Amino acid sequence: MKTVFYSELLKKYFETEEECKKAEEEYNQKHAVELKAKEERARRAKEVNDAYAHYVELKNKFIKDYHEFHMTYRDKDDDIESFFDYLFKLI
Repeated sequence: MKTVFYSELLKKYFETEEECKKAEEEYNQKHAVELKAKEERARRAKEVNDAYAHYVELKNKFIKDYHEFHMTYRDKDDDIESFFDYLFKLI
């Protein structure tokens, strides 16, 4: 009768105990890296959400004090594009 080793973690059978342990160690190492990446992502997402909540709070206080809020977004190229748009309108 042949002896087989079963890994509860991997739900697989192995020929030798060494193969079983090696496969479980590799799985644990890979899983640890994935778990660390998920934790890092969750931490950074929470940081972004907290920053956004702080932004909303500050914006609402500003609106309460000054009754309006306006925010202008500009790229570096906006000024050049505006200049050319102005020239083409003259032509």
